[in-house]
Amino acid sequence: MTDREALQSFMDDISCLDQITAWANKVNIFDVLRISRAEIRHSNMLAWLMDPHENHDLGDRVLRGILQRTAQNPPQDYSGFVIRREWNNIDLLAISDTEKYILCIENKTYSGEHDNQLVRYRKLVQATWPEYRRELIYLSRKGRESSDPENWKSMAYTDILKAIEAARVTAQPEVDADMLIRHYTEVIRRFEGEDSGIRAQCETIWQKHRKALELISDINKEDPEADPKTEEDRICKEIYEKHQKELL
Repeated sequence: MTDREALQSFMDDISCLDQITAWANKVNIFDVLRISRAEIRHSNMLAWLMDPHENHDLGDRVLRGILQRTAQNPPQDYSGFVIRREWNNIDLLAISDTEKYILCIENKTYSGEHDNQLVRYRKLVQATWPEYRRELIYLSRKGRESSDPENWKSMAYTDILKAIEAARVTAQPEVDADMLIRHYTEVIRRFEGEDSGIRAQCETIWQKHRKALELISDINKEDPEADPKTEEDRICKEIYEKHQKELL
């Protein structure tokens, strides 16, 4: 198939982008701020959701939901929990002095472990709160096993998603908080490809029109402002200008 034929085939099938267009036009505040893949921002969001005293209207439901999914003997009273961020580089700590309980979460959305950190964090928590019951969670997008599985339980973001959605349904937060929580759950769904079939649709389009998509990508990478030198270049630029949001 020639370049022209590949491009013409893609243009004849341009309606294949309709589902992606509908998805791309959805506003998500995490995408607008370009923080949907930022590990620190995920930890900040989780700290807010887990804090029983924050203004999300969820109370202790998210923290309770997380511990009920992982702990064999979770605490009964969550009112005394305090959330800490980056205490001695530990991503998330939920501490209750009244319950003498501590939840430690190491969050790895896109990065991996380094410098024997899980062992160091465990020893630090044990030394600081020797009499407290402890729950250590290694959180990742798909629940990969930690380097210290005997002490750190693996948890996937799908478990976090379930806890948040259950809390949202029962609490029915006010409009602004609900919008932020809903946008965040949409971001989490992408970790598992649960984005209304968008991932599968993109893969189908790529397999069917790979040559045309590579041509469009290449011509716009070289110099998006340059005048087209060939008819194929003109077609590539025209398609890109009309469907830039979907093709990105």
